[in-house]
Amino acid sequence: MAASVDTPISCNDIFKPLDGREGCIKTVLTKGIAGIGKTVSVQKFVLDWVQGIANQDLEFMFILPFREVNLVKEAHSLHSLLLKFHPELRGLKDLKQYHTCQLVFIFDGLDESQLVLNFQGTPLLSDVAKALSVDVVITNLIRGTLLPSARVWITSRPAATHQIPAEHVHRVTEVRGFTDSQKVEYFRKRISDPTQASRILTHLRSSKSLHIMCHIPVFCWISAMVLQRVLGHGNAAIPKTLTEMFIHFLIIQTITSDKKFNKGRASEQGRVLESNRGIILKLSKLAFKHLEKGSLLFYEEDLRDCGISVQDAAVYCGMCTEIFREESLFGQAKVYSFVHVTIQEFLSAFFIFHSYMVKDRDVLKSFLPETPSKSSQAKGLFKGRITALSDDPDLHILLKAAIDRSLQSKNGHLDLFLRFLLGISLRTNQELLQGLLPCTENTSKGIGKTINHIKDIDETDVSPERYINLFHCLLEMDDHSVHEKIQRYLQSGKEPKKALRPSHCSALASVLLMSEQVLEELDLRRYSTTDEGRRRLVPAVRCCKKAILADCNLSEQSLEMVLSALALASCPLRELDLSGNPLQPPSVLLLATQLRSPHCRLQTLRLSSCELTEHGSKSLAAVLSSGSSCLRVLDLSNNKLRDAGALQLSTQLQNPNCKLETLGLSSCHISQAGSAFLCSVVSQGSSLKELDLRHNAVGQPAANLLVSALQDSHSTLQTAGINGVVDTWLESGPGRYSCELTLDENTANAHLAFPEVTSKVNSKVSFLEDPQLYSDRPERFAYWPQVLCKEGLSRRSYWELEWAEHVDVGVAYRSIGRKLEDGRCVLGQNEQSWSMECHASDGHHRYSAWRKGKRVEVQGAGRCVPASFGRVGVYLDWLGGTLSFYNIATDVIQHLHTYRAAFTEPLYPGFMIWPKSSVTLCKIKRRCDEPSSPTGGPSGSTVQSP
Repeated sequence: MAASVDTPISCNDIFKPLDGREGCIKTVLTKGIAGIGKTVSVQKFVLDWVQGIANQDLEFMFILPFREVNLVKEAHSLHSLLLKFHPELRGLKDLKQYHTCQLVFIFDGLDESQLVLNFQGTPLLSDVAKALSVDVVITNLIRGTLLPSARVWITSRPAATHQIPAEHVHRVTEVRGFTDSQKVEYFRKRISDPTQASRILTHLRSSKSLHIMCHIPVFCWISAMVLQRVLGHGNAAIPKTLTEMFIHFLIIQTITSDKKFNKGRASEQGRVLESNRGIILKLSKLAFKHLEKGSLLFYEEDLRDCGISVQDAAVYCGMCTEIFREESLFGQAKVYSFVHVTIQEFLSAFFIFHSYMVKDRDVLKSFLPETPSKSSQAKGLFKGRITALSDDPDLHILLKAAIDRSLQSKNGHLDLFLRFLLGISLRTNQELLQGLLPCTENTSKGIGKTINHIKDIDETDVSPERYINLFHCLLEMDDHSVHEKIQRYLQSGKEPKKALRPSHCSALASVLLMSEQVLEELDLRRYSTTDEGRRRLVPAVRCCKKAILADCNLSEQSLEMVLSALALASCPLRELDLSGNPLQPPSVLLLATQLRSPHCRLQTLRLSSCELTEHGSKSLAAVLSSGSSCLRVLDLSNNKLRDAGALQLSTQLQNPNCKLETLGLSSCHISQAGSAFLCSVVSQGSSLKELDLRHNAVGQPAANLLVSALQDSHSTLQTAGINGVVDTWLESGPGRYSCELTLDENTANAHLAFPEVTSKVNSKVSFLEDPQLYSDRPERFAYWPQVLCKEGLSRRSYWELEWAEHVDVGVAYRSIGRKLEDGRCVLGQNEQSWSMECHASDGHHRYSAWRKGKRVEVQGAGRCVPASFGRVGVYLDWLGGTLSFYNIATDVIQHLHTYRAAFTEPLYPGFMIWPKSSVTLCKIKRRCDEPSSPTGGPSGSTVQSP
């Protein structure tokens, strides 16, 4: 069971606050589709209470199923109503106990209720002994005017939940059936043969539509029964569609009951079906008549309307125990139902198709609309309808009518009926039903027209859910063209040339969800479509690792769908970008709750420009210290968090449970005071590796704290972004030890050239394809395109350089090799040198540290502009034994890597220049001179070892 914010919750805990964040939970509404396990949850709740396992604070539980409450027609007080259901209460003399005892009322099956629950016009009632109509009593109990301290639990199918106003519900939960792991567990327990169980599970996974349906426990039972039987018959074709599965289920049940009651006198399958045709047709008629009404329960008068007597009903329930059932209410009245609503939907579809085959014009006339829908009228779908009915009804007219009816349904109660009807129309499925149908018919022409009709439907007024069902309908008719087209589109990885229609987006989302593969990235900006089209793609976030939904104008409903996916155990989402989508307080609260879920594995969350305030940041900040949170990157830039938000985040960053590594707070309206507090927390030790405070009022003290943290060997901070940080870096950081360097032309490889030929100081070097005519000197690099500087450094020194394309930046002892082709002459490949490889690739800067031929990949600066150029600062503390590299950008300094070594000789800065690349030494105004005695001052930063 899941709560309304997708937090998993046990049925025994539905009245308990979650983590102390909620007040008293008085009324709980649990929703779930038919047969998903709502009543089983109620039974477990009651049984665990009776056995002393849970909820021992409760003194009385009163279970009032709506299907039984429907039979109470006379007026009652609450006490007399309970006496009718629980006669044991006759001994209760003091009615005050209703007010003093801990009570829970359980109303199971709101969707089966025939009461009128009017929460606005119903008179108030507070007296448990006053008799009024049953709907008035129950309405007052739910809204709390009657027994305010009593707890109320209501279960319902989703379509009926609107009967209870939201203000009278304190918690909404949903029973979602089996998870993927529970499906596996069910089949392995149900099927004793492990090999057969594995084969069945493999088959179900190969058909995503069947696998999805297996979240319904009843469908797992049907699938296990059918597939065991089919696999046991060797050459029998294994059902691949929903329709095939239910046809086999009907056949198996009919044969089983025939053997039991008729001693199996008819041995051939067709004859068995033919001998039971009357029973199945009457049940099918009953199913269809009440599916139209949305009714799952039938009474004696309903049976008589379909030609079924009470005696017949008893026989049918005995014969078709797994299809039709009978229950006694109050020990006298009887109510009937199908074992599951999907069986009712299947039999309804069979009834309509059988009526078409036998040309039952009365049934067809009632099914076809008197006036065609506007969409059908425009296409001329029902032209000649009267003559068609008077002669020979056309199949495609019938199927189009069914499609129109399904599309007009707001809650989708005809979705499966439509899939079954279209599936039964296939000739291969008709052949399976020989004996129940008078004959088989070649329906390929009608099926073809229906397929084309579905593809031509104008999706403007069709909900995403209905359109996805149409996609499933195509698969039921064995048409895979749309599925295959979308698969080819996905595999091509190309940008669509034409704008995608919303219908295409619905189909695309459906294919993604049905696929076993996990999508690496879903970027809604990539798809050329409307806002409505992007909204229809949103469900696919459940099957991707990275979802970019920035600036997509998502509705509250779409946002809820995205956030709900975060807590799903099966959701692979690791990175989510919702930037540019305004988040209202309920959405922020839902997001924070989802991030705490033990199933949420989100590591990167981007919420730039989402109209967050300090109130929203409070909820999100609390997530950081949650032990279950996997969040490592949080971007809250361009939101009005102010100092209050900065303080809330700072407090959580100090928590040892916080694992956040990157925090973006650019343009968050934070003052100098707020920035100082945040920087103080970061400098004193936290999990943060990167902090962006640009475009906030950051004072000099805060900037100094960050610069110090970048050099502190005990600090995790590697990247700091604040306006003016480079100036602070040069004034109070390593920049104080800037030195002037000169490229030594005598060491330069022949493929390196110095453009500044007129300058006395060589500061730029580039790679040239044509070798230069340099003199052969012993210090010149003969093979590798490298050059050293003239200056040997043996004190604190800092220098910066600009690089283009691909270079290696490092230092070396003078003793480094010069003439060989092996690693003894390459920066970073030997004992005599240390280097940092800088490479522009795919619009990103990538860095790798090299020492003695071993490579350590360094986190780069991400996407950079210009993409092919970069600036690196190098800080050497020769006596302290550290060599540090920094990426220098506008208002951002990023620590790349630090080597620690006991240097024994002066170190000469050097560079390897790869083809089409260059290095330019930067001039830095020297801030101070190095003291003659190398003591005092910063000693560098050691973050990583080589």
